[in-house]
This record gives sequence, structure tokens and C-alpha cells, in this order.
Amino acid sequence: MSMAASQEILPTVPEESFDNLSSENTPSSPSDGRLWTTSYIALILTQFFTAVNDNISRWFVVKIGQVILSTGATTAESGSSQALALGAIFFTLPWLLLAPLAGYLADRYPKRKVVVGAKFAEIALMLLLVAVVPTGSFYLLLTLVFLMGAQSALFAPAKLGIIPETMPYRHISQANGYLMMMGESPSR
Repeated sequence: MSMAASQEILPTVPEESFDNLSSENTPSSPSDGRLWTTSYIALILTQFFTAVNDNISRWFVVKIGQVILSTGATTAESGSSQALALGAIFFTLPWLLLAPLAGYLADRYPKRKVVVGAKFAEIALMLLLVAVVPTGSFYLLLTLVFLMGAQSALFAPAKLGIIPETMPYRHISQANGYLMMMGESPSR
């Protein structure tokens, strides 16, 4: 294909279209262009506490399951392994099943509303988890772990999509890096 033919097929973009991508001219960026705004700090703290809640609740339920399943298992190891596997499956499965819906919700509705809704769901699920623990029902606790996974899966796209809408262009990579660090640090 000749150069002239490829220019006919590909659209040309005027050079001035890229002027809006400068570090200060992002349309939705804060007026002062700072990274550490109050809303960004609130977002990374929200991310941190979501990761803490996810990990504590999942491992708490797994430990309870290990005790419950080990009493009925032929060996204590098989009950322990079974509880660990079930905890991982029940937390991961919502991420696989709800990814398309989560992306749709983050695109269709204001991301702030999706984040706030996910946080209210998280609080309700944590309170329910505390209420269910005394019953000793491992399978009911696994259901709550599944719902916690669903809440986290619905929260993730809105959390990630809110950064480009609120940050100046030059801070997007750094903001994403800090956000991911706050999400990973509780699980290490």
C-alpha cells in the first residue's frame, strides 16, 4: 500500500487537538493541579480499607471453615485445604462473573455514586458477617465472602475510572500507582 493510499484511509488529526493533553489543561482537572487533594486522599484511604476488609473477612471465614471442616474430615489437613480452596473460589468467582456489569455501571452512572454505593454495601456486609459468625454456619459465611467479592468487583472499575476524571493529566500514572499500592499493601 502506498503512502498516499494509507493517508486516504487513516483520518488525520489536527495538531492543535493535542494541546488539551498538556499537564495543566485537562478539562476535569482541579484548578490548582495538585495530586494530593482531599478527594484523592479519601479515595486511596477508601481503597486501603476495602482491601483490609476483604482480606480480614476472607481469612477470618477461612479460619472458621478450617475448624468446622477439620472436625468432620478424615484428616485435619483435608478440612483445612478444603476451607482455603472454598474461600478463594467464593471470593474470586464474583470478579469473573460481574466484570462486564461492573464496567457498565462505572460507565453508565456517576462513578462517585457507584463508589459510595459500594461502600454502603461493604458496611452492611461486614455487619452481617459479624452477626452470622456466632451461628457457626460456614456455608452462610462463604455466601457473605461471595457477596464481599461482588461488592469489591463492582467497586473496582469506578475506583479506577475516577482517577482520569479528577486528576491533571501529568498526575494520572502517579495517582494510579499510589492507589494500587494502597490496595496491595494490606494483602502482603
